[in-house]
Amino acid sequence: MAEKTFDLQTSEQIVRKEAFVRCGSWSAFTGELVLANQTLVYVNRGLFGNHEGYMRFELTEIAQAIFGEAQNGNYQLEVCYRGG
Repeated sequence: MAEKTFDLQTSEQIVRKEAFVRCGSWSAFTGELVLANQTLVYVNRGLFGNHEGYMRFELTEIAQAIFGEAQNGNYQLEVCYRGG
């Protein structure tokens, strides 16, 4: 059984989930990126894949998302948000 790491609102549904995602160019560990119909969630994983926390962004807070290629040739998604 998968470990529960965060809660969705009753009106939210997962649209897409990607594993082995890094947050930041210097991140040593990978996590999961979850796109729901109202939020974008990055689930941070530690050394042995254990849950280390998450960052949740409402889609209304996201100002811009750019998909491209990093200097090392890996795919890259840059998300700019209106943070408080």
